[in-house]
Amino acid sequence: MAAGASTRSAATVLTRSTPVGLHIPAIGVRTKLTRVGSGADGTVHLPHTPDIAGWFDGGPAPGEAGSAVLLGHRDSHRGPGVFFHLHRLRPGDILEIARADGTAARFMVHGVATYPTSAFPADLVYGPHGGSSLQLVSCGGVNRHSHHNDSHVVVYAGFAGTA
Repeated sequence: MAAGASTRSAATVLTRSTPVGLHIPAIGVRTKLTRVGSGADGTVHLPHTPDIAGWFDGGPAPGEAGSAVLLGHRDSHRGPGVFFHLHRLRPGDILEIARADGTAARFMVHGVATYPTSAFPADLVYGPHGGSSLQLVSCGGVNRHSHHNDSHVVVYAGFAGTA
């Protein structure tokens, strides 16, 4: 095993620690993370700025047992957002989450899907996947006629140890 490689099995989970940063080498993303919550109707909020991703703090932290969810903007009137290239991720790509306790949780992408906004699978995205999973969610694009978001991109990743 290479020096510094994790000996943690993929079935292991971590204790709760606030996620503070996200690194996705495959698409050139390195960002701070902010907490996001949900409204009275259950709708999950997005980060206030397009260049920072948000962790939905109503669920597990990345690395903890359960499904952690990060959300980010695809773009804004000012240009590309933090998750502009999210759709380019492929199975096997690595995501790394910096945590407040000084550890880093690694996740491996196992799927990328695009869903119409009207058929967003909230139970699949926020529901249990076994062990520790991470879903990244962003808009898929804006309908030119309605000027509203018409789809969402979701990246599904499983816990792959610590860095």
